Amino acid sequence: MTWVRLDDRFPSHRKVALLSDRAFRLYVSALCWSSENLTEGKIHDRELTVVARVRGMKAAAKELEGAQLWDRVDDGWVIHDYLEYNPDRNRVQEERERNAARQKAWRERQREEREAKKAAREDSPKIESNAVTNASRNGAVTLPPPPARSTSYGSTAGEAGGEAASGLPDPFADLKKALATAGLGAVAWDIRKHSDWQRIKTQLDRLGVELMVRAAVNSSRAQGEPATVTAWITRWQSLADPAPAPGSRDSPAYDTPHCGDIDCHPDTRLREVEDDDGLPALTPCKKCHPATQGARK
Repeated sequence: MTWVRLDDRFPSHRKVALLSDRAFRLYVSALCWSSENLTEGKIHDRELTVVARVRGMKAAAKELEGAQLWDRVDDGWVIHDYLEYNPDRNRVQEERERNAARQKAWRERQREEREAKKAAREDSPKIESNAVTNASRNGAVTLPPPPARSTSYGSTAGEAGGEAASGLPDPFADLKKALATAGLGAVAWDIRKHSDWQRIKTQLDRLGVELMVRAAVNSSRAQGEPATVTAWITRWQSLADPAPAPGSRDSPAYDTPHCGDIDCHPDTRLREVEDDDGLPALTPCKKCHPATQGARK
């Protein structure tokens, strides 16, 4: 589709304001017809009757000549100064080709994303998926032990196989593996913004794999499985800082034993509750967390 350009003062221009109704209609119709057919303002004698349905067509054309809005040529007319306000044929065709190429590339990206998601679903182990489904109905999800966290990253464009595109180790490989084990392997890592990679990296350093996977599982139960992992970034950022691991220099000494509740993690003493939006959140356990007991040795 092409567009005709008309000045907003077009109807009040001295050449246009004095036209008869039929000449005005013929002139505007000719502008649209030339743009649609890429004639660059040229109207042949034999084409006049298909440009518009106006009584006294030849008289209206003669009126446009007299107003210097149309210029007479051997086999028809040329709309005066048409190419000064409207693109020529080559420019319109080039723009159409660019649009077609852009739409084709977009459709290819969509097709590749659908195929990647389909392949991820087919590769996810059915046994592990069933186990997580049963756990979501009957109890808490058992996750693999969190790996040692590192603040050294080689790349932010990792693949599921554990190697980044640059050949360096994928810093998110453990998180991807744990998500897949929890039945969320079909969620795509199609992240195009460097800032999103950095935000995930920050939360991985702060929270560790286990808490991030727990939050992803809880969010998926409440809101459904998202298309990409970026949907969980805000959820991860809302989590409280975990307590130091037992045995570390900053690990708290508990005066009270672990409460034993299934929703309270024995190492972090964080309990799953609902936030103001009705979504799962983590908060210090009032029964056994040192932040609520005030007990540190």
